[in-house]
Amino acid sequence: NIEAFYKGIDWVDNDGASLMRAEDNTIVVERKNQYSKGGMCISMNEFVQGNNANYQIVNNNHLETKGTATGIFARGVENASVKDNLIFTNLSQQPTSGASGMVFENGSMNSVSCNAVTNTIPHSNIKTVGLFVSMSTNNKINCNNFGTNLVQGSTGSYRGMSFAGECDVFNDVAGNVMTECVEGLYLNNVSRIGQQIHRGNVWSNPTIGNTTAINQNAIGFGNSEFWVNINSGVQYWPNTISPPQWFFADPSGNTYNGCGSLICNTSIPDVSGDEEHLKQVARDSAISFDYRDENLNQAQSNLYALLQEDSLLRASD
Repeated sequence: NIEAFYKGIDWVDNDGASLMRAEDNTIVVERKNQYSKGGMCISMNEFVQGNNANYQIVNNNHLETKGTATGIFARGVENASVKDNLIFTNLSQQPTSGASGMVFENGSMNSVSCNAVTNTIPHSNIKTVGLFVSMSTNNKINCNNFGTNLVQGSTGSYRGMSFAGECDVFNDVAGNVMTECVEGLYLNNVSRIGQQIHRGNVWSNPTIGNTTAINQNAIGFGNSEFWVNINSGVQYWPNTISPPQWFFADPSGNTYNGCGSLICNTSIPDVSGDEEHLKQVARDSAISFDYRDENLNQAQSNLYALLQEDSLLRASD
């Protein structure tokens, strides 16, 4: 249980660590003066690109910012797992414009899933962001919720997800829910996130009725194109899309339904061994020290052997 004026957990230059893990913490960071307005609940800052630090920010961390900048901040971080966290922006102090629930800068191969970023700030007051990603590639951003669990009179984050710079190498943005966001998804004028084909992201805004996806990169929007089955449901297709051709209607495909996936469940029944690592291996994004590049092929072979023997596991996600 951590109360701080600047940073709750501050990790810097841990290249080569086998594991850096934060689990089941309650962290509140409150601004006390002008110097603490950039405060963060959990900060990860690495200087060496590559297999660094093996960060895990997982399982029931409750992070709250009061007039500070960010819940979870990662710069230069690779292979981190950020999963099952609740990040809340408190209205008691107004944060700086652009305050973000999660920030990932200049990193790659991070897994960001099943997190909820909420606040009680009316969109007319300030521009906040659920997730901000800049110059980061090969990330899996799956099944997060932005702007949910709202109190009466609030309207969620101003932006649900925001991308900046070239992020277009193998990013997977799937099953995320953007509720009550003025701009559900926003790409700046040089941003590219890679094609997202039938990823099943959901836009919902019952208060003001309009949902949006805005791509300021009018020239390179094809590198960030969203393919959606128009018969899957209106929630997969924002009301306002700029430019309109950024989203491609594909009635033949099967748009992913995040609600039906086991990706956010705590376990799959009757699976022997370390089930979370098995799922990471299956997604080719294993994060444990045991499953680095030199071991990944062998780990996958072991998993395939297990699947061959277990039809129920083979039929799961």
